[in-house]
Order: sequence, then C-alpha cells, then structure tokens
Amino acid sequence: MACDMLIPAQNHLLQRHLRSADHNRNRRMAAEQFKKTSLHVAKSVLNNKHIVKMLEKYLKAKRKRSAFGSLLFPGNAGTAADPAGGPVSAGRGSRVRRRFHISS
Repeated sequence: MACDMLIPAQNHLLQRHLRSADHNRNRRMAAEQFKKTSLHVAKSVLNNKHIVKMLEKYLKAKRKRSAFGSLLFPGNAGTAADPAGGPVSAGRGSRVRRRFHISS
C-alpha cells in the first residue's frame, strides 16, 4: 500500500526493501495521509446534523434513566455498587452533554 513498486516474489528482495529508507519514508507518508483522511471523515460524521440529533436523543434518554435510578435508590445517585462494598462513580461525562468538535 505505501510503496507503489513491483517486487518479485523473492524473499531476500522483499526483506531488503522493508529495511530500506525508501520504505520507511513511504510508510510514514502513507500513515500521515491515512490520519488526515480519517480526521476529515470523523469531522463530517460527527458534525452531521442527523448524527448530532441522534446523539442528543441518546443523551436525553440516558439522563432520564439515571434520574429514574436515583428515584429508586436515593442514597446512590450517580454511583454503582462495588463488590467490595464502597460506591463507584458512574464515570466521567455520564451527565455531561457535549458537542463533538475535532480540531486538526
């Protein structure tokens, strides 16, 4: 993928190429291009108005579920039972509404 070259099916030629500076440079350039492309795709998906609506809907339902749980167990709001007996936090961002903005 990174090196656009034809290498005959001879193991020693392939091994020599894999150790070459050309291969390392091509590999790094291909990885950088892959990162840029992936970032572009992630931005377009996360900033899509339909995806944002679905995410907000999910977070709203999640908040309702956690509020219902705190009504059933008022002393344990935002915590879960630990097998050792102590409370465990529900996790960072469990009640936080966030928009996704990825900067390059």
